[in-house]
Amino acid sequence: MKKLIGLLLVTLVSIALFGQKTKLVSGSLGFMKDKPAVYISFTYDNTNVGKMTELDYINKKVIEKNNKYAGEGDEWREQYMYTKTNVNEVYFKHLFGIITKSKGLVIAGTPEDALVNIIVNVDFLEPGFNAGGFVSKAASVNVTCKFIDQTTSNEVALVTITNASTDSNVSDNYSVGLKLKECYGKCGKELAQLVIAQSKL
Repeated sequence: MKKLIGLLLVTLVSIALFGQKTKLVSGSLGFMKDKPAVYISFTYDNTNVGKMTELDYINKKVIEKNNKYAGEGDEWREQYMYTKTNVNEVYFKHLFGIITKSKGLVIAGTPEDALVNIIVNVDFLEPGFNAGGFVSKAASVNVTCKFIDQTTSNEVALVTITNASTDSNVSDNYSVGLKLKECYGKCGKELAQLVIAQSKL
């Protein structure tokens, strides 16, 4: 039985580590070769958290926490939204920029300072959990990245990244958003590496 459990754990870890997929769905990233800067923005259109919409997930957590301690749910929601924008998205950009900067491509502070806008829509969030023992699930993120030519407003490439997952389970109950930080960062790194490879920077 112990051997069987051990084999199952190895299999689950392998799925978490190697299940990620980065795909150029349409267009070409070759046009990025002569672009000195890119602007990155985020959207959350039709985002799901687990089996729920993000809005339903947030509302459910707020109600649950407020029922336990008055005001705790509202504080959780503020922390969740802050972390999503000011930690997770920032970390995505940070790691993307570290990789591309050495190739001459930097992240612009405003759309006006870049010829390309990468719109990253977060399609799916899995916060992950660790209930102790063998009951756990790693956090993961799915994103769709649209590359928009700022001069024409046309979409020139579309990239999807699925199951960008951490290889560890975080048991921190304070902020669900923080569990996803590394997943956002992994998406940023994978996208940067794809841009470099496809555009031959």
